[in-house]
Amino acid sequence: MVGVNKDIHPRSMAVLEQAVAAESRLRPDVIETPLIESAALGKRTGCRCWLKLENRQVTGSFKARGAMAFLSALSQRPAGVVTASTGNHGLAVAWAGKRLGVPVTVVVPKNVSSHKAHGLEAAGAALVSWGDDVVRSEARARDLARESGYVYLPPYNDLRVIAGQAGVALEVE
Repeated sequence: MVGVNKDIHPRSMAVLEQAVAAESRLRPDVIETPLIESAALGKRTGCRCWLKLENRQVTGSFKARGAMAFLSALSQRPAGVVTASTGNHGLAVAWAGKRLGVPVTVVVPKNVSSHKAHGLEAAGAALVSWGDDVVRSEARARDLARESGYVYLPPYNDLRVIAGQAGVALEVE
């Protein structure tokens, strides 16, 4: 890889290598989002500031990268996927599941906004309302995955998810 610092921490290098691998798997499904300079932020900070417009991504956030990276890294298509979310991650998993023909269940807190719940359902996710916060919803999602034999897709703390989301940085030159 051109320009990679050889003194990088081995754990960081592992993430970088996985991000490069994930990026090649994701390319047919996600778009390369534009990078624009923000004069307003530059003026406020006194330096050049750039914005990566992941709001233009297929699901409106960088979360699509992580969801698709996780699912495309599995050795075989799962019978289903369970995750926990209050919005963007669940939407991304629903999108990735639909692309790959994998049923998706999203566990949401009982207080999730109706707008987000409708969006998740419209994207094809089955919803389970559980708990007063996302921590309880996440615990329930893990239990549902074990009970059903489905795969649990973490919203943030999995190297496959992180590597997929890191693809944002690989597009910056």
